[in-house]
Amino acid sequence: MGKWIKKILTKWGLNILTKKVDKMASKSKGKNTTIAGIAGIITLLASAAKAWFDGDPSTVVDFGILIPALIMAIGLLFSKDANATHSGNPT
Repeated sequence: MGKWIKKILTKWGLNILTKKVDKMASKSKGKNTTIAGIAGIITLLASAAKAWFDGDPSTVVDFGILIPALIMAIGLLFSKDANATHSGNPT
């Protein structure tokens, strides 16, 4: 995991996630899906919190979109990258 991600998670008090992310990323071939999952979860939760706590009654959290998007982002955390090999001559 990148140092800047560890710094952000530690700053937000989520340093327990860094160990879990390192463990999950070591099981897969690449870290991109894990990083995309974490970024997706953080973005979704931040936008939902903004809509929930902004004090404007006209902005509400759309749970019909939030829940499937969270499921997709969590799926990225647990997905394993394919062990595909690419050659110059696909057949």
